[in-house]
Amino acid sequence: MAQSTDHLVDQIAQLNAARNLVLGDAAFYPQIVNGVLPLIGANTRLELRQWGAEFLAETFASPALASAQKEQLAPKVLQTLREILELPERDPMVLKHIVQNAASLYPLVFRHIINHPAETTAWENMTAIKQDILRRWDSFPFPVKICCINDPLLVNATLNCLAVLIRTRQSVGNKIINAIMNFYPARQVRAPITPSVRVSVKSMERTARAVMINILKRNPNHPLAGKMQQYIDRLMQSRIEVADEASRKRGLPSEPTDGLDNTKRAKLDAETPALIKIPPLPPGPISYSQLFTLTEDRELSNFDVKQLPTDIVLKIVVPLLGRVDQSMMQQSIEKQQAAQPPAATAEAEDDDDYEPEYQPMDIPEPAAEQAEAVSAEVADLQPDLPPPLTEDEAADIGRSAVGRVFGMLTSTGVAPNPAKGKSQQQLGFARLAGSTFDRDAWVTLLTRLATRAPAGLEPGGGKVEKGKAPISDSIRETLYRYILEDFRGRVNIGIMWLNEEWYNDRMQMEFTAQQRRGEDEEVTVPLHYDHWVLRLLDGFLPYLDSRDTKIFIRFLSEIPEVTIPITKRVASLAKDPERVNLCIQSLLYLIMFRPPAREMCLNALEDVYDTYEESRPLAGKLLAKW
Repeated sequence: MAQSTDHLVDQIAQLNAARNLVLGDAAFYPQIVNGVLPLIGANTRLELRQWGAEFLAETFASPALASAQKEQLAPKVLQTLREILELPERDPMVLKHIVQNAASLYPLVFRHIINHPAETTAWENMTAIKQDILRRWDSFPFPVKICCINDPLLVNATLNCLAVLIRTRQSVGNKIINAIMNFYPARQVRAPITPSVRVSVKSMERTARAVMINILKRNPNHPLAGKMQQYIDRLMQSRIEVADEASRKRGLPSEPTDGLDNTKRAKLDAETPALIKIPPLPPGPISYSQLFTLTEDRELSNFDVKQLPTDIVLKIVVPLLGRVDQSMMQQSIEKQQAAQPPAATAEAEDDDDYEPEYQPMDIPEPAAEQAEAVSAEVADLQPDLPPPLTEDEAADIGRSAVGRVFGMLTSTGVAPNPAKGKSQQQLGFARLAGSTFDRDAWVTLLTRLATRAPAGLEPGGGKVEKGKAPISDSIRETLYRYILEDFRGRVNIGIMWLNEEWYNDRMQMEFTAQQRRGEDEEVTVPLHYDHWVLRLLDGFLPYLDSRDTKIFIRFLSEIPEVTIPITKRVASLAKDPERVNLCIQSLLYLIMFRPPAREMCLNALEDVYDTYEESRPLAGKLLAKW
């Protein structure tokens, strides 16, 4: 169907306006879908088919549209999708959205046929689309295949459905159970393990464990009950094995690994290794070959090793060094030590015991000539100093040192909580920060290196040369990533860091105000607290759930300042219906126990009440009270 370019642009603009209309109000979905179906059919241009396939995929995946309305629209859409799929041209974008449409429409059509058995046309279209996709699967381009790869949500949904199949279809129940028991999410994890990957693995393990526990509760005498219990225990340990495999390896044995010690030789009557016999050296001058000869075989001693190529010598020497007998080596060392004359230690001991009387009056003053000679000698012996480091080299060395410190923190070599004695427990406010030499001390050192060390050295307004970020920002970035790797366990570090940032900002502002000379002089100070507290919130808010209420409230209560952007981040939790309670409780705590932030939190609570309908029962009570 030939259409001018201008007419096509107008049509796309009208279709986008229709899409914006339904995004604003889901009640218009039925009218818009019925209206656009003739415009996106198989006889239209490719651009319109691309838009239509994407719009239909968004429609049937939208949670705003009720399931009953989706079920009514599904039979009307199937015929159009089938005609587009049967076209000879295979546009990857169209195919990808048709596959997504088919995945969303299948349960809707299935439910529709159950309720209306006489309407077989919809099921025939659905079956034809399914068979066409499976038949042409191998020839599909990669973008179409990638859109169908199972993600953690689909894995969880599949596991939940398998529990029903095991109960209703006894004949294939054991096969399904064996397939589940061969599924270990943690085994598929590859480094680096990001927070999102950790959450996905934990979710899939929890779902698989719940399915097995449910099967065991329904049928405790199941033939595979023992294996299922082992699988559940294995899932409980798999996450620990992935994260802490190196720290739980067996240590080195205390007994010697190269042979038996003297006690075991006496008990087991093991034969003592024979003493080696080293030929004595001939009188007179000797060569190096005679010095290192340990055999009496004349033919072997006369062999010229220089005839062998270097590579062959290396291949021979390296394995021989690895097979050296430790007892023969020890005997050679002892023989060499016995051949050396004993060191004169008696005079040294006498010198140590001798303590001369101190008589300052008897010490003569050094002569002027001696002083001049010594100074001249010192001046002549100036060492050769290396060239000074450039600014970039110094910055690279500093970043490398910080990286090694963080590597030590993540390892098991530094104790997180050393044994605290009575004196350490009573330090209180008189203690010195970072004086305990544990993991907390290193964190304190790093936070103060990032905040207090560069104070007064940063350019005004935070202007830095492109590509040359200061080392303090590198430490901040590394701290940010270190905290997000395990926010629940490292919330103390985040609170400590943000308190240091806030304190440093206030001290810099006060110092700059004192140094200001004229009233018209504009002096700017780089502030870091507002930037990093918002970035830290944006980093861990997507991973909070309803069980993290205490951790999140503690974080909000101990940061030094609550600002309007922070309250907006807290209010954004209400977008998820499952986290509305977390949002309301956090704002309530700030309203009750942080009076300076009460007005901001009440405004945020009012916005939550006006924007999110699920929050109105709880938010309404609090607004009525406060």
